[in-house]
Amino acid sequence: MKLFHLSANELVSDERSWSGRPVSDVGYPYQQLFKFQHFNPMQSQCLDVLLNDDVNVAISSPTGSGKTVLMELAILRLVRRNRNFRVVYLAPLKALCTERALDWKAKFQPFQIVCEEFTGDTENQLESIKKAQIIVTTPEKWDFSLRRWREDKSVVQSLQLVLIDEVHFVNEPGRGATLEAVVSRMKLASRTLDLAHCLRFVAVSATIPNLEDIAEWLSFPPKIAFAKAFGPEYRPVPLEIHVQGFPGYNNPYLFDSMLNDKLFHYVQQYSNGKPTLVFCATRKSTLQAADKLSQAAGSFFCHQNGSRLMQMARSISDKKLSNLVSQGIAYHHAGLELPDRRIVEDLFLQGQLMVVCSTSTLAVGVNLPAHLVIVKGTSKYVDGKTIPYSNLDLLQMIGRAGRPQYDSFGQAVILSMPEEVQRCHNLVHGEERIESNLHQHLIENVNAEIVLGTVTNLDEAMLWLRSTFLYVRIKRNPSFYRLDHCSAEEGRLSAEKRLEAIFLKDIDLLAQNKIVLKQDRFSPTAYGKIMSKHCISFDTMSLFVQASGKPLSMREMLELFCKAKEFAEMRFRQDKAILNNMNKHPNLRFKLKGKVSTVDQKIFLLIQAVLSNVPLAEKKQTFSMTQEANLVMKTAERLCGCDWIDVRSLASVYGSKSLFVTLALHLALSIDQMQNLGGFSTCSYTIEWHWSTTGTDDG
Repeated sequence: MKLFHLSANELVSDERSWSGRPVSDVGYPYQQLFKFQHFNPMQSQCLDVLLNDDVNVAISSPTGSGKTVLMELAILRLVRRNRNFRVVYLAPLKALCTERALDWKAKFQPFQIVCEEFTGDTENQLESIKKAQIIVTTPEKWDFSLRRWREDKSVVQSLQLVLIDEVHFVNEPGRGATLEAVVSRMKLASRTLDLAHCLRFVAVSATIPNLEDIAEWLSFPPKIAFAKAFGPEYRPVPLEIHVQGFPGYNNPYLFDSMLNDKLFHYVQQYSNGKPTLVFCATRKSTLQAADKLSQAAGSFFCHQNGSRLMQMARSISDKKLSNLVSQGIAYHHAGLELPDRRIVEDLFLQGQLMVVCSTSTLAVGVNLPAHLVIVKGTSKYVDGKTIPYSNLDLLQMIGRAGRPQYDSFGQAVILSMPEEVQRCHNLVHGEERIESNLHQHLIENVNAEIVLGTVTNLDEAMLWLRSTFLYVRIKRNPSFYRLDHCSAEEGRLSAEKRLEAIFLKDIDLLAQNKIVLKQDRFSPTAYGKIMSKHCISFDTMSLFVQASGKPLSMREMLELFCKAKEFAEMRFRQDKAILNNMNKHPNLRFKLKGKVSTVDQKIFLLIQAVLSNVPLAEKKQTFSMTQEANLVMKTAERLCGCDWIDVRSLASVYGSKSLFVTLALHLALSIDQMQNLGGFSTCSYTIEWHWSTTGTDDG
């Protein structure tokens, strides 16, 4: 067993003094924005550069050290100068955005500053954000908006400040590339528009060793961004962190079961009789962990609050959860009925429940700090396989440890496979360098920039690539970036030449799939415009384009549609029996032959069930299945576009019998009718499918 240990004593520096600068330093009446009298030392050291300067800023500091105040100081600089400004706040998770929007709406309302959250799926929000001075959003939603900025330049022209929360998220596979792309796009847009004011970037991060790379990325040479890193001694509640690896378990299910057997030992050793959160990879795993704790602990967790717990347990609809709550233990995940989740959260906040086993839903959004956090395994299940938790996932989880009101220190225990121990050690010590992931998703972003008109030739492409974090890191760590479609000879080239080679190969792929035209200049086809406007992946667009013109039946079209990459995060949740029963329903137009075995078949059934008013599940399982069906339909809606202009545009170029045109047209009509009748989850009508019953339809 490998073990790394970081004690709370190591984190307390003699140099640290918690008496900082007075809040009155920001001036009247702005000090009312803060509910304390003094800034802490980290905030005090950053106050002048944020409040009295326009330089771009990159700060890294431990979770819970008060980085939100840094962003508020940057906003105050604009408020003190004038009221004609716009700020964008980017955070990687919708829950963080919701929390921040609620807080800032209340805080800035006395100054007549309008704050709006932009995380939904409706076009109407694009209009509402034009009236907001502070826009709170995710990188994905801001990407959606920025892909149209040339159509309406008012938002970008008035933008003066970009706040990037959790900027280390740029390291995350997939979604980190979106953050990088939108920041780089804003940098180029500000230069293109030749704004009278300089667009300012303020980025905050957990502790990372290469903060200077973030600063270089955010710089506008010759003006270099200000960068400052703060160590773990600046966390208000120090953490004792224990990372332990267990060899000899190649089977992830056996490994998870073994960890369940060890949980009670760690709770006894480190909780000090205080609240504990156990983070698990799946919903099923939360129940298994809670069951095992119940068997091992008996009445250990309910000896003080037994009568209160028994009373509240009777209000819980989930019988298994009710039984566990009466013993002082609970599980929590997004598939529970909302009232049950609220009871668990309230009891834990009140100190009545001593242990909650949860998926990552409690790592963000819901503010439930604990004295002890146990991360039970460092992998999760995605697309049918296990992958390591991202750095952001782990930091959010252990960040819940230590309650400022009650604890002088917190405890975090990370239980992992041996091969993950070193990464976890580097992460908790702030030694995990962050890298770019844009090279893995370059082709989608190349198409988006071509549609925008930012990239029309190779010179413009290289100008765009030089604005990215990828360019910064490939110069410093070229061996990390083994670019796809890149030959050994190209791999030995300079950073610029290597990026040029991969760009040209991506252009060729886009041209071969009829997504862009490569003539005197790069220009998008109708397919390219659809792909960019609705943020569709290259793999999915290629799938649709290659099938266009083939004599496919409507069933075959729908089967192909359900293989879209955008559905990749869907998985089975102990629901195969439910889906097999759904497959027998007489209203289902296209039935599967045999039992459900793949995720795309699950999606195939859910789309039909929603559009044909087929019951999703028994009553006790309806909530979870409805959640998944809504997610599937929202993704289907985006893939179709539900946009008459887009569908007609495609039809005019590729013919009305094109797969994408036909499927988009019919699903768009059905989804539009569903929305008019009250939405996916509330409609109680049978929808008339707008699918032809003639020709090659083999339903």
